[in-house]
Amino acid sequence: MNRYEHKIGWIRNYRFNIAFENRLCPGWTTEKLVDPLHVHTIPIHWGDPRVGEFFNPESFISAHDFRSLDELADYVLHVDKTPELYARYLRASPFHG
Repeated sequence: MNRYEHKIGWIRNYRFNIAFENRLCPGWTTEKLVDPLHVHTIPIHWGDPRVGEFFNPESFISAHDFRSLDELADYVLHVDKTPELYARYLRASPFHG
C-alpha cells in the first residue's frame, strides 16, 4: 500500500475531514479538499475563499461561511445529526455542471 492509498483508507473511515490549507492563496487548492471528496467524506475546508468558483460549494463545508470556529463546529454537529443534510453533501457533485 502506498502513501496515497494509506491516507485515503484512513480518511474513508470518517464522516468529515478537516481540510485546512497551509496558507490562504487565491487560486490555490490542494489534495486537502479533493481527497475527502474522492472517498465520500465531507471536507471542512479553509483556503482560497473563491474555491466555490472551481468546486461545487454544496459538496463541502467552507470555514469562510462562518464568523467563528465555534459557529463552524456547531454547523458540523448539525450536519452530522441531520441525515438529509448529510446525504445532500454526499450526493452533490464536487464539480459544477
